[in-house]
Amino acid sequence: MTDEIRRSGGEEQEQRIYDLERRNAALSRFVDELNAVVIEQDKRLMKLEREFRELMKQTGPGGSDSVQERPPHY
Repeated sequence: MTDEIRRSGGEEQEQRIYDLERRNAALSRFVDELNAVVIEQDKRLMKLEREFRELMKQTGPGGSDSVQERPPHY
């Protein structure tokens, strides 16, 4: 191999490594963003579950006291 071929192969390899590092950094940021979304959704879900349990305690096992069945004239 001539020196010129070795150099161009080395430059190509350096470029590939650089591109892979950039892609890895972008993917790492993306994973961090997704993780933040999952954490926020988990918090919201836990809050909704607490609210649901509280509503179930207030209404009892048979349903809601405040929600009426269909009127008898139906």
